[in-house]
Amino acid sequence: MTAPSNELKPVFSLLTELLMLEDPVQGQRIKVVIDGVTDSAGTAYDGLLATVRLNHATDSRRSYTCIKFLVSLASKSAPVKDYLMQIPSKWQWAVNWLKKKMSEYYYTPSSTSAISNEDSNRKSFQRTYSAQVNDNEGDEHSTNTYLQYDGLA
Repeated sequence: MTAPSNELKPVFSLLTELLMLEDPVQGQRIKVVIDGVTDSAGTAYDGLLATVRLNHATDSRRSYTCIKFLVSLASKSAPVKDYLMQIPSKWQWAVNWLKKKMSEYYYTPSSTSAISNEDSNRKSFQRTYSAQVNDNEGDEHSTNTYLQYDGLA
């Protein structure tokens, strides 16, 4: 993925539609998008989990955006959730990284605090007011971030 993080929203919207198509190859599409694939010539293409891992230190917002997309997709698609539940060892580190990252950032009002992580062109994400409110409420479904849902985290 080379598009700026703030331009991933339309890509992820299209990808959501493609991954939710119920047909005989839906499972294969899900696996390729999440895990990546190596073609017949031996060229490897990263999936979303590799993208998260490769960018978490240098472009944390890209990693955050990919995690948010996966969680959103899993909440809409039972096949995606089922696939992720089969491979927790591949993504649990990302949940732990995000929890740690979120605990490092505290919401402080500023002129840029109204900007969503999805709309900003920064390479690091900022803890938004909504995430801080969710933490303070102690809701079991928002332990450290509104991204969590039953079964993943």
